[in-house]
Amino acid sequence: MHRSIYSFLLLFLLFDAFLALNFVSNTLGSHMVLQRAPQRARIWGWVNANQSITLRMTGTSITFTTQTKPSEDGSWEILLPATPAGGPYNIAIMANNPVISHELEDVLFGDVYICSGQSNMAMSVQGVFNATEEIQKANNYPNIRVFNAALRTANTEQSELLNVSEAWAVASATTIGQGLWEYFSATCWFFGKNTYDATQVFCVVLIDLNRNEVPLGLVASTWGGTYIQAWIPANHSDLSNCSDSAPLSRFEIQTAADENPNQPNVLWNAMMIISGFLWYQGESNVGHAKYYACAFPAMITAWRNSFEASRSTTSHSDRGQADTPFYFVQLSTWKTSTDGSLSDLRLSQMSALKLPHTGMAAAMDLGDIQSPIWDVHPRNKQEVGRRLSLLALHDIYHQKIVSTGPIPTSFKRIQYKNKEITVIVSFRPDSIPGGIVLKNATCPTDAPQCGAVAEISMDGQWLPVTDREIYGRSVVFRVMASKMGTVEAIRYNYANYPLCVVYNKANLPMTPFVHHF
Repeated sequence: MHRSIYSFLLLFLLFDAFLALNFVSNTLGSHMVLQRAPQRARIWGWVNANQSITLRMTGTSITFTTQTKPSEDGSWEILLPATPAGGPYNIAIMANNPVISHELEDVLFGDVYICSGQSNMAMSVQGVFNATEEIQKANNYPNIRVFNAALRTANTEQSELLNVSEAWAVASATTIGQGLWEYFSATCWFFGKNTYDATQVFCVVLIDLNRNEVPLGLVASTWGGTYIQAWIPANHSDLSNCSDSAPLSRFEIQTAADENPNQPNVLWNAMMIISGFLWYQGESNVGHAKYYACAFPAMITAWRNSFEASRSTTSHSDRGQADTPFYFVQLSTWKTSTDGSLSDLRLSQMSALKLPHTGMAAAMDLGDIQSPIWDVHPRNKQEVGRRLSLLALHDIYHQKIVSTGPIPTSFKRIQYKNKEITVIVSFRPDSIPGGIVLKNATCPTDAPQCGAVAEISMDGQWLPVTDREIYGRSVVFRVMASKMGTVEAIRYNYANYPLCVVYNKANLPMTPFVHHF
C-alpha cells in the first residue's frame, strides 16, 4: 500500500507486537479539516482482504460516490475530489461481507498544519499569560479544528495511531484549555488563531467578497524533553555525516513509566497532505550545536520527502510536499550555564534557513524569568504564535507583510588611530521597510546571563560594545580598545538572556549572529 497509509502526523509508536487496525483510520474523524483544492485529500483504513468499500461524500454543492478494493494486506484508500475551502461535508464509508459502516460528519476543507517539538510546543494555553481570557476566546473560532496525539513509543514503524489524547474537535474553551501539558498546544493555537484572522480579512477585503473562509486544521504531536534524534526517520542516510551524540536529558520526561521517547528515530512516522510544519525544539540538544546544525536540515528534508511520497497533486502555492513550508522557533531564554552552549544552539538552528520555504520566528526577546513552570518555558506564547503566523502569511498566503526582524547582509569594520573600533551592520532592505528602531534593554537576572548587547573580537579577546546608533539604514556598534590590534569578528546577543535592542518598525527583533571578517 502507499506509504501515505501511515497517519498524517508524527505517530507515536508502541512496543506492543500487535495493533488492531481500524476500518477508518483513527487519525480521521468527524469535525476534521482535510486539505483543500487543488490537492486531493485521502481517506483510508483497513478491512478484510475480501471486502469492498463504498464511499459517499455529500455537501451543499457536491455529491461524490466511489468504490474500491483493499490491497492484499487489507489496507484501502480513496482519493476525494479536489474540494475548495469550506463545508461542512458528511463522508459515509461502508464495507460489505460483513457489513461495516462509519460516518465522518461536519468535515471541512481548508489548510492543515502539523505542530511538533518538545515542551515549549507541548505547553498548553493553560500556561500562557491571560490564560482564562484566551481560552474563552476559542469559542469564537468554530472553523478552526484541533487534534492531539497521545504520548506513545515503539521500536518499529506502525501504520496507525496507538492512542489519541484529543480526537478531532471544534475549537472551544473546552477543547483548547485542558491541563498544562495536555491540550491544546499554545504555540500551535496562537499560530492558527492569528493565521485564521489574517487570512479571512485578507480574503474578504482584498480578493473576493464572496470567497469562503479558509478553515484551519491544527495537529499537535509533541513530547517534552525529546532530542531531535528521536524525530528523524531511521533510514535517513544524510545523518551519516553528522558527528556527536545526544546528551543525557536535563528535563524530567513527561511520559508514562517504561516509555522512553529519547531513542533515535522512535517518534518518527508520518504521511498526509498538509500546508506546513511548525517546530519548537532544541533545548534538549543544547551543548551539541555542531550536531544540530547538521541534523536539523536533514530532519526537515526527510519529513518533506516522506510527505512528498503521499502527495496527489501540487499545493495551492504550486510546490510539492518536498518544499512544504517549515517554520520553527529560535530558542528563547533560559537561565543555564554561561558557557555559550545555548547561544551556539540558537545559531545552529539557523542552518535550516538554507533550505527553501523555511522560516524562523525569534523568541529570545520574550524571556520570562518569573515563569511558574521554569524560565525555560516563557508564557508569552501569543507572540511566538503571531511571529510564526507572519511567516506563513508571507510565504504561503502571499501577503505583503514584514515577516522577520532586520536581516544583516554586510559588515564593515573601521579602526581609528585613537583606538576606537567601529563596525557598521547593514540590512536586507525588505526586512527594514520602515527603518530601524533601537530600544533600551535591561537584564532581568544575573548579569552574566545577559552578557553584552554586542561584542567585537580583537586579537582573540571579546570586547563589549559601549555605544550603538542608527546610521541611515544601518546600525553602528562602537568600542574603545586599550591598544591597536586585529579586529576579527563581531557577535550580537550571544547570551542566555540577550539584551535585544535592534528592531524594525514591525516590532520584530534582529536575531543573534556571529560574523568573522
